[in-house]
Amino acid sequence: FFSFIMVAKTSKRSSLAQDIQNHFDFPSELLQPSYIKAIKACSLVVCVLFVGYTGLALAPWYLLPICWFIAGTAIMGLVSVANDCEQQTFVKSKFLNDVLGMICMVPLWMPYRSLSKSSESGTWLNWGPLWVLRSLWQWMRANFALPLMILLGGNNLSQSRKGLILNLICLYGFFCIFFPLMTMTLGVWGLFKFYIIPMLICHFWLSTCLKLSNQIEMDDATIVVCSYPRFVEFIGGNFNQIISNLKQANPQGIKIPSYNTTAARLAIKSGAQQAIKEVKLSWTNLFFSPHKEERLLMRVHGISYDFTNFKHPGGTISINLGRNRDATALFEAHHPFTSKKKLATILKKYKINDDNNDDENETVVPLLSSIEGKEEHDVFDWNIGSKEDAFAEELIEQVTNYFKSESKRRGVSLLQATKATPRRWAEMIIFSLGFLITIPFFVQGYWFSVITLPVLAWLYAAAIVHDAMHFAVSTNWKVNAILGNCSPWTTSPLMWYHQHVIGHHAYPNIPFRDPDLAHAPAFVRLHESIRWKQPHKFQLLSVTLIWTLGAAIYMIFVPIKALVLGVLNRSVHLMSLSSFRIARHIVGRIFTAAVLWGWQWYVFEGDLPRQIIFTVAPMLIHSLCFMFSTQLNHLTAENTEKSSRNYYVHQILTSHSFSMDSQLVFWFTGGLNLQIEHHLFPTVNHCHLKAISPIVRNLCKKYSIPYHESSSVIQAVGKHFKHVHNMSKQ
Repeated sequence: FFSFIMVAKTSKRSSLAQDIQNHFDFPSELLQPSYIKAIKACSLVVCVLFVGYTGLALAPWYLLPICWFIAGTAIMGLVSVANDCEQQTFVKSKFLNDVLGMICMVPLWMPYRSLSKSSESGTWLNWGPLWVLRSLWQWMRANFALPLMILLGGNNLSQSRKGLILNLICLYGFFCIFFPLMTMTLGVWGLFKFYIIPMLICHFWLSTCLKLSNQIEMDDATIVVCSYPRFVEFIGGNFNQIISNLKQANPQGIKIPSYNTTAARLAIKSGAQQAIKEVKLSWTNLFFSPHKEERLLMRVHGISYDFTNFKHPGGTISINLGRNRDATALFEAHHPFTSKKKLATILKKYKINDDNNDDENETVVPLLSSIEGKEEHDVFDWNIGSKEDAFAEELIEQVTNYFKSESKRRGVSLLQATKATPRRWAEMIIFSLGFLITIPFFVQGYWFSVITLPVLAWLYAAAIVHDAMHFAVSTNWKVNAILGNCSPWTTSPLMWYHQHVIGHHAYPNIPFRDPDLAHAPAFVRLHESIRWKQPHKFQLLSVTLIWTLGAAIYMIFVPIKALVLGVLNRSVHLMSLSSFRIARHIVGRIFTAAVLWGWQWYVFEGDLPRQIIFTVAPMLIHSLCFMFSTQLNHLTAENTEKSSRNYYVHQILTSHSFSMDSQLVFWFTGGLNLQIEHHLFPTVNHCHLKAISPIVRNLCKKYSIPYHESSSVIQAVGKHFKHVHNMSKQ
């Protein structure tokens, strides 16, 4: 890199200085520190900070975003000065550089000289839009990991321990006074308003520096100039000069002070017109990357198909769940009532004929998981002939006949008869209205709403959202898609499709296929496939924490972790997503968290107990409702010890129903207490499960297949926690 905003491409035979000299005469005075320019730069930073914070203090609420932008960007001016001081280019005095640099870094809560040393960490966050978090990662590393490494004698770290200790004492001493004083005088909202939000904006700009420093390519130009919008550079004290320093690629020691950035850029543009390439900050190069449209390929029963041009009656969401997967289980689960002859005709039309393969069944689909499609890893045997296959055929036949009679009675199609009835729609509307009516009371701080709102929010989600994401509310896929996105506080639809539909429902209690077996394997062991560890001794406590915090963790942290790793709970590989889709998902998760847990600190300002209770209690109660309705359904000893190669029999053996005659439990769980019937026919609305339950029971009895159920909630809870306790033993 050349200086701070210019990136120079050098050959192996020439040095950086020689390469620059070959293209133009660079003014040497721009490389020299100047006390006058340094004073002007400091004055500008102070003035812009004054304008930003005066606006925050005096401006009406609707102008706060503008003031936050100015204040947060102005803080980057301090970062720019500190970076100059770290490089000893701000002024000629090393002592003044060190003192001023330390002062500038105090508001950022970062030790001096930590920018360059911590910048190379967190490169894994360059993936997709997660780069916006990289500055925060750098901040954590600079505050905790890096000082510890220095104090313990880490390698390649030249900063003196004595200087670091003095720096840390000043830094943490300041904040031990600053945070309590600010909170006591301005309250929690004041702390967010005047410090945390401007600092988040500052970290955003610093993350853009880290992003661009990794993204710049030098294939078409010898010198690259990286530019921000001019007003941003002005407010932020030319902080774009940080970019090259972050890469630490300036071995010749050619450094330009930030206050000479503009003049240096003009000199380069005029002196190296043929060799220059300018890279400007834009939303495109930050958030979006070209996403190649892929063919819609999948495998069904060992044969490859291309459904790119197929207009699926169930909509684009459902068919895309099988993209680049062995979608056999998904295919069978979602078409139990469709004519086999009709399905065979459609499949034949879209079958891939590979003339180069002697083996017709050899896959040409780029499977997301390496274990899919291999015969030795096939979970189910789909060949007809066994006693269990006879059970499955008779089960589908009798349930199909039931819905045929229902369709005739109601005057609707067979498929419509399996979806929500008018009575179920009425129940869904009642739950929705109850939830919506409670919101104003909750926002106004009525204590009863702390309990009623999260319970009604769960009833609403269980009755509508769960069925919608199983395509079981309506035959119109768009209705299901809209309703499936109506409870962001319960789940991320993207992750729910991966975890619940693709993984859990197709392969319940199958290791490395069912994500629900490995939510927190380091602390909770609910299946023999998880190796026992010391923390599992205390998993009764861990499970209790998961029951109260699990929904919140699943809503925010699990999706982000899955996007980073590309796989959900070591089981389900994520489908290929565009950068825009990833960015939209992450922003949506963060926005949901901010809405759920942020407004209380503004609305109830000055009432700390109400702020805390209205933030924490609904989250805990909603999570408890979610866990009660889901964790009892598969995680008992009798469910985890049995399996079958027949898909339908396996669903019965690994599922557990409870309180099947209780209408109250049915409403509370959204029908999830009828888990066996639900797993057999996931696209059937829960309102029909009680009616088809006798069919399933009688056939299980006829074919001697265990039907696992509990007569009461207490019995079901007892079975689950007994299993948790047993699995905690080595």
